[in-house]
Amino acid sequence: MTRPFEFRDDDGNLILDQVLGAEHVRHYTRILESASPEFAEHQRRMLQLPPLRPDEPAPWRAERVEDGLVRLRSHLPAVASSCRDLERLPSWCWDVCGYYRRLRVHWRATLGELRVACNTVDPRQEDERVMYAFSQLRDPQVRRLYDLMPLGGVFLLDKDVNDAIKRAAAREAARRMRDGEGAGAREDVMSDWGFDEVSPEEAQERAEAAARALPPGAPSWGASWGYYALTRPGMDWSRMPDERDMGDWQAMVAGALARRGIRTRFAVGGHDEPESQLVLRDSKGTCIFITGKGISPDKADEAVRMGISLGHIRIRRE
Repeated sequence: MTRPFEFRDDDGNLILDQVLGAEHVRHYTRILESASPEFAEHQRRMLQLPPLRPDEPAPWRAERVEDGLVRLRSHLPAVASSCRDLERLPSWCWDVCGYYRRLRVHWRATLGELRVACNTVDPRQEDERVMYAFSQLRDPQVRRLYDLMPLGGVFLLDKDVNDAIKRAAAREAARRMRDGEGAGAREDVMSDWGFDEVSPEEAQERAEAAARALPPGAPSWGASWGYYALTRPGMDWSRMPDERDMGDWQAMVAGALARRGIRTRFAVGGHDEPESQLVLRDSKGTCIFITGKGISPDKADEAVRMGISLGHIRIRRE
């Protein structure tokens, strides 16, 4: 395609009537008009997405799952576990700077295994990037901070990351001077971005202080989890439980399952009926606990009993 954005709107979405053409649009319209009322109603409900809430910084992402059921923030995981076994922190490492990939080792490799890997990958010690990765990982405090970096995180203790930030700041300072926005230096731009240049000694002190403060504070539940919503025509979205309620509901359901010795995976969701709990199961067999506002541990216990009686809860070892 010579013009990939020719049939897209300002948000990048395809404009189907332009892509399909008038003839195909008329054909599709005739199919819809000849369908049963139930099919037409189903198609209408598929178009019904939740409106923005006042506190939402950006439009919600929604994924249509089944009739009337949508998953909000579909780029986030919605399925949790009722297993209460202790988990190591971190559970995984995203290797944001590629240290472990350079050494070709697993991120849980011991210091001895790191040393052997360094000598195996670079026996003559001529690869500066391999040696730098090893020097970073052999410092336990730096390695701890590195292993905890989230996906897409900026690891400021990496020299290449710092150099890239400085180069970007220098380009921005030059642009400002060229466009007549002042003769700011690179340091001024970095300060505007929230960075400051410090000596290696002070950087080390900051790293040690950050390591002593581990584990870091957990992000909000809604920043890490997606959840489901049971939709219907005329649904009052203001009566839906919010993300904080969903986080509490997830913890209550997990506790109710764990108290019964049930180790399974489940999801949570909400609807606009305050006193009603529902238990559904999607096509993948995942049990979804739907609730309204006014959640409580007793309601979670009731929902789990409902899920067991309906046969929706699949008990399995993880």
